[in-house]
Amino acid sequence: MGLKVFYKAFETQHMRVLIFIFLFITQLSLAKAASPNDTISTSDTTSIVINQPDSITRKVIFLLIEASELSTEKPYEAIKHYRKALLLNKVKDPVWEANIRLALGRLLFRVKSKDAIPQLLKADALYKKKADWYGRSDAITAIARIQESTGLFTEALNNYNDLYRILNKAGEYVLAGNTATYLADLYLKKKNYPEALKYADLAKNSYYTVCRKDSLGSVYYKIAYIKRKQNSPKQAEFYILNEALSYYRSSNDVEGRLKSFDFLASLYLDQKRYSEAKWFYLQANNQARLANNTPGTIHSLIQLGVTKILIGDLVLAKQDISEAEELSQTDSIYAPIMKKAKIRYATLFKKLSAPVIASSVTTKSSSNKKQTAISSTKPKQVVKAFKTTEKKTAPPTVLVEMDKKEKDLSQSGDK
Repeated sequence: MGLKVFYKAFETQHMRVLIFIFLFITQLSLAKAASPNDTISTSDTTSIVINQPDSITRKVIFLLIEASELSTEKPYEAIKHYRKALLLNKVKDPVWEANIRLALGRLLFRVKSKDAIPQLLKADALYKKKADWYGRSDAITAIARIQESTGLFTEALNNYNDLYRILNKAGEYVLAGNTATYLADLYLKKKNYPEALKYADLAKNSYYTVCRKDSLGSVYYKIAYIKRKQNSPKQAEFYILNEALSYYRSSNDVEGRLKSFDFLASLYLDQKRYSEAKWFYLQANNQARLANNTPGTIHSLIQLGVTKILIGDLVLAKQDISEAEELSQTDSIYAPIMKKAKIRYATLFKKLSAPVIASSVTTKSSSNKKQTAISSTKPKQVVKAFKTTEKKTAPPTVLVEMDKKEKDLSQSGDK
């Protein structure tokens, strides 16, 4: 409650204040035990504490506390308590009731009750009555997720589109962009690339309104990915070089830059543009080391080795593949990366003059090699290598385009 209201209540109605304080402390203790999606917040009970007789208020509050405690392990009991609280409460507060029905609807869905969506629809109507955009966002999202999970994709899509419009209208452009991005991903899974592109573009427009650079980098990467799937490599290249990489740079997103470099290298490799592929795999390797991203380092080393085999530089290719193997042995979670590579590139690996990977090595040799591989991933060494190699060896046309866009963003003054 507001500070003034709190003081007034403290002076005139000590019992109600004690109830509220008790509820506040109890809800804090329950926060870790119960799912936030199935419970209501302390502030939801403010109006009934102030405006309702103490005897009813106590009953309603304790019903809600019990519902919070039971929601995780005994959802049916929690549902009964929420229903009782709704019936018992005499104060007409649309937002309070909407919050209860939202929690109730989510619980009902967990127990596969058909009453879940009706409760969520009531919650949405109540939020709409009070122009509570955040509440509507929660209710509509819950409805759409239920519809999506039960095969009602058309109905879910309509709700997601409503949600996008509501969030844009409320000025919540990042949340609107996230909603459109979610829809783009749904259509990507369905391999419906035109619709995926449509929603990626909507997400881009929302993020651009507030110049959300990290999100813009991600959505442009997604657009490039879609363009590649649509067999438009030139456009895919354009969106990475001129948009995604520039936004990732300006937002200092190392992982974003890593996947962009890897994307371009793979694109060029498919086109047999081996020099450019090699350069971008080198940048991906530097970025992976900078971020202490061991899987990324292993992957880029493998791809560097593959590219060098195709170029004909077998000695250096073997060094890259061997280093990748050593790194993959530092933890069992990395082993599948190398295992898949051996299957995928079995024919290429045979071109090396000696076995690519020995089945066993001496303890001393393995220890020395592992120590070398691990030390080579230290950020300090990588930063130095990155600074001295990234732009000096870049293909001139690529370098010019990247630098121009980066300079424009740095001078824009946007966040």
